[in-house]
Amino acid sequence: MKTTPNAGTIVLDGLLEGPVPAGSDIPRKLEEWISFAKQNALAFSIEIEANRFSILPHTDPILTGKIVGDPQIHVKKLLQELLTVFPSDSRAKLFSTIRSVEYRSATKIETIYRVAPDGTIVPHEREVEWTPAPPLPPRSPVERFRLYIPVLLIFLLLAILSTFFVDYRSLWSDLAAIVDPVKVDEIAVDSREIEIYILVRKKEMESGGSLLAIELQRTAQYPSTFDNYLAERERLTREKKLSQALILETILRGTITLEYYDSNGKLLSVLPLRIKELASRETFRCTIPINHRHRPLKVKMTY
Repeated sequence: MKTTPNAGTIVLDGLLEGPVPAGSDIPRKLEEWISFAKQNALAFSIEIEANRFSILPHTDPILTGKIVGDPQIHVKKLLQELLTVFPSDSRAKLFSTIRSVEYRSATKIETIYRVAPDGTIVPHEREVEWTPAPPLPPRSPVERFRLYIPVLLIFLLLAILSTFFVDYRSLWSDLAAIVDPVKVDEIAVDSREIEIYILVRKKEMESGGSLLAIELQRTAQYPSTFDNYLAERERLTREKKLSQALILETILRGTITLEYYDSNGKLLSVLPLRIKELASRETFRCTIPINHRHRPLKVKMTY
C-alpha cells in the first residue's frame, strides 16, 4: 500500500544501475554504501545479477527533518559517494533514473539525478505547485465503533475459547484473596479432642493469609516419657476412652489430623500436621495451611 506523502517529507524512486567488473570487490563496497546511506536517513536495496547491479531506493516518505541540510544536496552527496566505489574510467557506464520529490507546504521540488559523462552526479530540479491532500473528516462515533467490531469479536471468541483452558473461578478467588485476605479471627481452631495433651493458641496470619500460625504447648498429661505413656494408656484402657486412646497413639506418631469445615459444617479437606517437635520441646510454633479459595471457618484437630 502506497503511503500518501505529507508536507515536510521527501520521496525517492527510480534506480541506479551498471556493470560489475568480474572478480572485483565492488559488491561488498556496494553493501557498505547501503549501510552508510541508512545511517544518513536514506534506505536503499541492491540487486546483482549476471555481472550487473541495480540500486533501488525505498519509496516510503522520509521526514526532511531527519536530513541535515538541503535534502537534494544530501541525496546528491550520497549518490556521488556511491560512484566512488567504481574506478573513475567506468563511472560513465553507470545509468541513473533516481529522482526525489520534496513536498513543501505549497510546492514540491522534483529532482532527477543523472550520471554525467565525467562520472559525476548532476541533479536537475524543478519546483511546481502542490496542494496537500485535505485531512480526512473525523469519523462519527458509529463509524469508530464499526472499526472496533472485528477486534471486539476476536476478543470475545478468544474469551470463550479460553474458558476451556483457564480456571477463571480460581483466578477470581486468588484476586479476592489478595484484595481481602483471610483474617485470624475468621478461623476457629477446635482443639478440644487433643487439649488434654496439647494446648493450642492462635497467633497470626502469614504469607498473605495462606498460613495460620499457631503455638502448641504440652500439658502435664502429655506422654513425654515412656513410663508416662504406659501409665496413660493403662488409664484410658481402664476407663474405656477409645477416642482419647486414639489421640494418644496419634500424638506418639508425631502427626495429628486437620479437618477443614465451611460455614455449613461441610468437610472441605483433610491434611496432616507434623508435631514431632513436641517430644523434645515444651512449646512449638508451626503453621496451618489455609485454602483462601474455600475460606474455611473452622479447623478441627483430631486423630
